[in-house]
Amino acid sequence: MKAKSRVETLSRLHPSRSGAARRPRRHRHFVDAPTGSRSGSVASSGKLAARLMFAFAIAAGKCKRNPAAGLSRALAPKKKTIHFPAITDPQKFGELLRTMDGYQGTFTVCCALRLAPLFAVRPGELRKAKWAEFDLHNAEWRFVASKTHPDHIVPFSRQALAILWKLHQLTGTGQYVFPSARSARARPSWRG
Repeated sequence: MKAKSRVETLSRLHPSRSGAARRPRRHRHFVDAPTGSRSGSVASSGKLAARLMFAFAIAAGKCKRNPAAGLSRALAPKKKTIHFPAITDPQKFGELLRTMDGYQGTFTVCCALRLAPLFAVRPGELRKAKWAEFDLHNAEWRFVASKTHPDHIVPFSRQALAILWKLHQLTGTGQYVFPSARSARARPSWRG
């Protein structure tokens, strides 16, 4: 049953309380307003905030009940998260590598795309890489993984080392291996 028809049904069943039955409609805009990819979590957060606020108001004697209590059934169901599986087909994987290799962007981004399959680390780890973690003479990258927290050691292949030496000439004086285009101190903002 839709929220609108619930309110109409309640007002017909309890005509003396028709104003009270329509009251949640005034609060519905707080949970209907959020839109976009994170709208479900924003609406749920708004509902939680309203519930806590009215619980406090009831405890303080400012109101007798939570007028937004019926909103949970009126909320749209949360969207299911879609996970993208790894490419396991050799033909499709080769196509991905050729596309990455043929990318015509900035030198820094091209280097990142060429190093990604050679390092096999999470995109966020590569994006946040700092020159202080790299030892080009011993051909290794030592860092603490942000999600799992153990120390990681990534050995460099000859191809990776050649790319890193060229990249070091451009960004080696800064903190990040792949700095932001706007500021050498900031890491790039591409999503990983």
